[in-house]
Amino acid sequence: LRRARSATGPAKAAADGVEEHVEKLVGMHGEMGEAVFDSLGSEAAAKERSSHNEAQAAAFDSSADFFASAEAIPPEIEPKLQRIAEAAAAAGPKVVDVGTGAGALLPFYEAAGIDLSGVVGVDLAAAMLGHARAAHPSATFWQGDFLEFEPEAEAAATAAEGEEPPPVDPAVAAGAIGTRDAVVINACFGNMFDQGAVLRHAISLCKEGGRVVISHPLGSDFVEQLREKDPGLVPHPLPSRDALDDMVKFQPVRVVEFRNDSDDFYLAVLERTPTRAMPRPMRLAGPVGSGFGRGSRKLGFPTANLAASLFGEALADVPTGVYFGWATIEGDEPGCGRAHKAVVNIGMSPTFEEQNPEKIAEAHLIGECGFEGDFYGKVMRMTLVGSQRPELKFPSFPMLVAQITKDVKDAEEALEMSPYNTCRWDPWLKRATLDKGYAAPVGSVPEWGFVPFNDLLEDVADEMQGMSWQELAGMPPPPKPGSVADTGGGGSASGIHPSWGG
Repeated sequence: LRRARSATGPAKAAADGVEEHVEKLVGMHGEMGEAVFDSLGSEAAAKERSSHNEAQAAAFDSSADFFASAEAIPPEIEPKLQRIAEAAAAAGPKVVDVGTGAGALLPFYEAAGIDLSGVVGVDLAAAMLGHARAAHPSATFWQGDFLEFEPEAEAAATAAEGEEPPPVDPAVAAGAIGTRDAVVINACFGNMFDQGAVLRHAISLCKEGGRVVISHPLGSDFVEQLREKDPGLVPHPLPSRDALDDMVKFQPVRVVEFRNDSDDFYLAVLERTPTRAMPRPMRLAGPVGSGFGRGSRKLGFPTANLAASLFGEALADVPTGVYFGWATIEGDEPGCGRAHKAVVNIGMSPTFEEQNPEKIAEAHLIGECGFEGDFYGKVMRMTLVGSQRPELKFPSFPMLVAQITKDVKDAEEALEMSPYNTCRWDPWLKRATLDKGYAAPVGSVPEWGFVPFNDLLEDVADEMQGMSWQELAGMPPPPKPGSVADTGGGGSASGIHPSWGG
């Protein structure tokens, strides 16, 4: 009992200290709004990104000296900042610190084992960055809108003074791969003009396995207080778990940690993955045509090709790139009539000297499919449910082969997971008559359609005699011809997202 009572004093003192800090910051927020009015002549009800950014810079420049002082980080806040830094450090040492301000997180990055030479701080406010540069000369700082912080800007920011920045890898410039281990958006996500755009850009900067960390050491309730005080400077709340899931459901990330708890601490950690779901899966069917024979002869990955011209203008606006899903070949021969995992390049094959004369969907069916001979002229049906990367021109064939090998592995693994694994039961793959999502008469070839993910899953559930698609996620694949059906159970469907609509 004595121990419990003795702990009450320090705990109460800490709570009182945080409360006083919050009251001070909320009060300062009103003063920052006045600084914006004095600087720009309006109260930052910005309807355009540029004017919003000007307001943010003016507001924080007016309080830069405070944010650079020891008073800005009470001792009670330090453990939370350390936890945020550790969440980033778990992914690696190359960090972009968005809204770095006066460099509040940089000492905590160092304590977490990150060399500050690998950290780039990004901020709109020149006075804030002046304090950060003075306190942390080994880090790199870049002033401007984070959405304009592209790989070229990063290369220029990190180049030594007087030196030309190194050339940017084309795959990096195209957004196919990132260069950063982590992008941290601390204590500023509510201030962003467009949270979705900021989050998408942060994801694009991360390498596979990298992390996007959204955090606030004073929690979402504090951000809501600031928003009520001045919605021009803080136009958005911190997203709830459901709202965050909705923001990223078609992005190549998964949420690995989420805290929005009674300790007034907000922490969301997202990890970049090699695949993402498509808002509107593609259904394509047509006769397999002959190509250049390059997939099998030169690369070791035989493909079945469908020319884009089969589908009118339907694929004209589909971005070139690598997709994955399920495919069937119509017929009664071995391997036909059942769904196979597929990785599909839709594009022009730019690495080859002789590019495709038109956009082509080149499908590689994964694994031992049981076919005897080729299937030119036979009808192939595909349901493409996810995307992997843009189409790129590689400097050499070995680099292309290495990337295709990875694409195949990533697609195969994704198609074992919910909700993608349920889509093998799409009745479209069996040439069933469906009444939605089509731009060609059902039953004719070629056929095509684009449907919201929820509609696809409902079709699958209807096909399996009314079973829920959560139940279907645990079903084994259909047996191969001539084999004994596996009657064992399947995996859990707990990872399925509840709202895959388009």
